[in-house]
Amino acid sequence: MSETTATETGYLDVAGGRLYYEVAGAGHPLVLLHADVADCRMWDEQFADFARQYRVVRLDKRGFGKTTTTATTFSYRQDVLDLLMHLGIERTAILGLSNGGGLALDFTLDHPERVDALIVVAGGIGGFDFDGADATEAERRLYEEYEAVEQRHDTAGLIEVGIRMFGDGPGQPEGRMTASAREKLREMMINNDRLHPEELKPEPLEPPPLEAVDRS
Repeated sequence: MSETTATETGYLDVAGGRLYYEVAGAGHPLVLLHADVADCRMWDEQFADFARQYRVVRLDKRGFGKTTTTATTFSYRQDVLDLLMHLGIERTAILGLSNGGGLALDFTLDHPERVDALIVVAGGIGGFDFDGADATEAERRLYEEYEAVEQRHDTAGLIEVGIRMFGDGPGQPEGRMTASAREKLREMMINNDRLHPEELKPEPLEPPPLEAVDRS
């Protein structure tokens, strides 16, 4: 990002919570939604690049980064809508990774009038029950290790397995990520665990997106 491109940062009070967000650039709006092992900083490089052409918005979802929430039922979709309204954005492109991609899809189905481009990267679809039947042997071993560490309540171990699972990727050599990206992911995961002990109670989209796909 050029030195002349300013980044606006702020907080938005929403029902039962306070959203942290950042905005940079000018042009058509583009919203970035992060994965659930990170926070909005996972988009640092893309945020800077996209801001040369777009008005880019990124936020920390509830349970992540600098956003705070009370122990209440809430809607991630409504949070995104409230932020768009606060920023005066009528229509936007929306890009999400992993669970952020699932949220991007949910938001588009819930508010199609607000979205003119949808980009889902490695995102799941609500209503799909993953039973592991199609997982590779490498994926199954990693899932089993993750479950074993989780049962021991080993937070540090969970983070390290999570880095291998979501950073390097199942079946990939450990260290496939660059050292800087690895440390950044570790820091975000530690930060989320330290700052967010709250139980999240998001409202799912009804009917689930998978049913909408099945009917099409």
